[in-house]
Amino acid sequence: MYARAEITLADKVTPTLPEVAVVWRDEKPFVFVVAADGRVAAREIAVGTRQDGWIEVRRGVSAGDRVVGTGAAFCTTATG
Repeated sequence: MYARAEITLADKVTPTLPEVAVVWRDEKPFVFVVAADGRVAAREIAVGTRQDGWIEVRRGVSAGDRVVGTGAAFCTTATG
């Protein structure tokens, strides 16, 4: 005896970023978002699953945001 089952999961579009774009500080994930004037600002994000060098972004960036993709670990934010 045997049984056959098929599971269909809902398709959903999930925002993802390359893992190298995510910087971890104090065990929290951040990305650097580029403003219209070219300045960058650190923004905390919520992450989900990781696969093949990509990481799911659950909260913190929106479609259309420009995020530093490589070299994010070398970015700093100015104060004052």
